[in-house]
Amino acid sequence: MKRKLFLLFIVLLLGITTIASAQSSAPFGIQVVRLPAAILLDDVEVGTAEFWNTRNHFMVDMALGDDWLLQDVQVYLGDEPTATDFIAFMYNPSCYYALPEPDANLLMQCDLKEELDFTWGQDAIRYVSIRANAIKLDDNGVITDHERVWVAYEPTLQPMIIRRFVGWYFSTNVVHPRRGHFIDSPVAGLTYETPTNWG
Repeated sequence: MKRKLFLLFIVLLLGITTIASAQSSAPFGIQVVRLPAAILLDDVEVGTAEFWNTRNHFMVDMALGDDWLLQDVQVYLGDEPTATDFIAFMYNPSCYYALPEPDANLLMQCDLKEELDFTWGQDAIRYVSIRANAIKLDDNGVITDHERVWVAYEPTLQPMIIRRFVGWYFSTNVVHPRRGHFIDSPVAGLTYETPTNWG
C-alpha cells in the first residue's frame, strides 16, 4: 500500500511540474520586456512601435496609421550618440531592411553581433536611432506623399540636427534576457563553457 501511495505521489508531482512548465510559451522561461514608443513625423505621432532585445537580436515592431506605408527601415545601436555618426547612419546603416512591397506593419530583427557590433560583457547602455521612409499611395498605386519617420522613446528622447536633416535618437539598456547583463561580463582568470554559453 505504501508503495502505491509513493508511486501516486511521484506521478502527481511529475504532472504538476509538467503543467507548470507548459504554461510559459517562452523557452527556458525567458521573459522579454517590450518597450513602447511612438513613430513621429516631425512632431506628429503617425504610428506606434515596440523595441526589445533577445540574446542575439535587437527587435523592432512598427505599425503606421493614417494610410502611411513603410518602404524601408534603418536601425542604429551604438555606444556614441547617433548625432556624432548621423551622416554615416543616414547613408550606410548597419542594419537596413527594404520591404518587398510597402506595408503599414513591420517586425524587424537586427543581429546584435554581426550588424550592430554588440557583444555581451560591454556596457549595456546604448544609443538607438530607428528611421524609416514612409509613403502614401493613391488608388492607382502612385506615390502621393513621401516622408521620413522616426521611432521615439519618450523617456530618453533627444533631437539631432545636422545640416538640413532633423531626426531623433534615444538611449536604452540592452539586457541579457535570460540572466541579466552582468552574468556574461568577463571575469579575469575564470573561463567556462556550456552548450549555450562560454566566457
